[in-house]
Amino acid sequence: MGWQVSAVRSVVEDLGGDVTIHVMPVLCFADGEWDLFSGPYEIGGVYVTGPRDLVRHVTRPGGLDANERLVVGHHLASRLPQA
Repeated sequence: MGWQVSAVRSVVEDLGGDVTIHVMPVLCFADGEWDLFSGPYEIGGVYVTGPRDLVRHVTRPGGLDANERLVVGHHLASRLPQA
């Protein structure tokens, strides 16, 4: 994941601005079986989780308002190639 995180960080740095945007690598198992008591965990700096927790994680309050998140999302989409 190292090269992917580096690519995203460099594109985010292009935005400039006063707000620091932290890039956190995440591995989400969309069809994985998650036991009720086996919550998300972090390994090697990568957050490993399922879809439900990922939604909770990325929608929690932070340093960016809704419009700023939209701008960052559009910027990333326009600068990073699709897989």
